[in-house]
Amino acid sequence: MVRLPDSGDATAAFNVGSLVDAPVGSAAPPLSIAGVLVSHNTSPGNAGQLAVRGISVARDGSGPAVPLRVTAPAWTLSAPARSGGGASPNGILLPDDQGHQDASGGAPPLLRLGYNGGAGSEVAVTTGGAGAADVPGIATHAYLDAVDAKVGDVVPVTLAGTSVPVRITAAVGSLPTAGDAAVAVDAATAGRLLAARGGLELPPPDEWWLPAASAHDRAPAEAAAELRAGARTQRVELREEVAAGLLDDPLSAGPQAALAALALACAVLAAIGFAASAAAAARERGREFAILLALGAPRRDLARTAAAESGVLVGLGAGVGLALGAAIVHLVVPLVVLTPAARRPVPEVLVDLPAGETLLLTAAIAAVPLLSAVLGSTRNRNVMNTAARLRHVEEM
Repeated sequence: MVRLPDSGDATAAFNVGSLVDAPVGSAAPPLSIAGVLVSHNTSPGNAGQLAVRGISVARDGSGPAVPLRVTAPAWTLSAPARSGGGASPNGILLPDDQGHQDASGGAPPLLRLGYNGGAGSEVAVTTGGAGAADVPGIATHAYLDAVDAKVGDVVPVTLAGTSVPVRITAAVGSLPTAGDAAVAVDAATAGRLLAARGGLELPPPDEWWLPAASAHDRAPAEAAAELRAGARTQRVELREEVAAGLLDDPLSAGPQAALAALALACAVLAAIGFAASAAAAARERGREFAILLALGAPRRDLARTAAAESGVLVGLGAGVGLALGAAIVHLVVPLVVLTPAARRPVPEVLVDLPAGETLLLTAAIAAVPLLSAVLGSTRNRNVMNTAARLRHVEEM
């Protein structure tokens, strides 16, 4: 807000650069005036006028200002936010009573506003009428589920302390830095709609995205270094640094240790289970093979049969366990990888299960029961007492 004198001419300066944290940020042209909000302390029964005679632009506060040749826009009276709706009760748009020339012989004023009323009154005028009926926006699927809406619906969103109708034009899975339950609106349309409601402004931004012209553009890195050197910025992140951090250390120390211990315990239990199963199968097959030996079956063929049977069982178990383990990894890892704000990262986690190391671990687990089966069949072949086996079977 700029304070003007009670009478006479004055120049009001507005620093647009402060809104975009200049000199790091800069306002993107073309710029336009959305509205004017006038707060006055006129005594009851008295009236006042405000005339805007011209606009000039300067690069900084100390440089020369260049007048702009603009035409008067179509002004519309708007109710201030605290007036309760309707047109401004204390203001009126005055006609140009100087014709096409003002008293100084220049161009007619861009705005002539009359006001009256008691102390603390406000008058708001905006350009382009009342603005759009709603604001276009993009919402996530989780946000739409939460508000029970779909694409094409109009949902109320609170901005600057007032409810703004937002028409959902598209749905996405998530929004960067905002998560999977958020909505993004068009800032220009929302700003004009708020201005038409009595000079309201959009909430000040607390996050800026700096685009890069190409992969080799050094502007974002230089801007990040300058921002980090200052004291006002809380956090600065570069996309390349975030990607490198996720690739170098995707999981924290706790989940990594837990997953490693779980993998080791599963490997040991699987090896013990396979070995016990192979030993039990060899003992059970010993009785059957005694009968086959008595009938004239070759010992070598029986040993090969036992080893092949154990190999098939071990192969099936290893294959099923490998498939289930890969499925569990792809389901669990995205749930435990979170950002420092305890949100799911965007883009989503990419699970890369190393095939070589996984196959080596599976082979090491399967080697224990396979060796047990081969050694067991060899031992049984060398020391197998057919008569004793048959006698045991008869007693059974």
